[in-house]
Amino acid sequence: MKINHNVIFVMILAAMVTLVVHPTPFGWANRIDPWVFGVPFVMFWVLLICTLMCGVMIVWYFVDLKKGNIDIDIEPATEEEMNSWNPKGGN
Repeated sequence: MKINHNVIFVMILAAMVTLVVHPTPFGWANRIDPWVFGVPFVMFWVLLICTLMCGVMIVWYFVDLKKGNIDIDIEPATEEEMNSWNPKGGN
């Protein structure tokens, strides 16, 4: 059985959210006394997980781009479409 790479990325992101929100890991990390890079540990913990999640999403984007799963076609709007969005007719 082949697992879709999207499922793997979603599972990784869900695990990271659990590390920030779930009481057990967060209770372990919810400390003010140790300071890391000049901020309380709890703030460092949340920033670290957010940074890692951002990194995972960037990797996910490039994996999808390499596999050809991203289909972005941008077409300029016609004059009729522009006028339908702005009934006053422009500038």
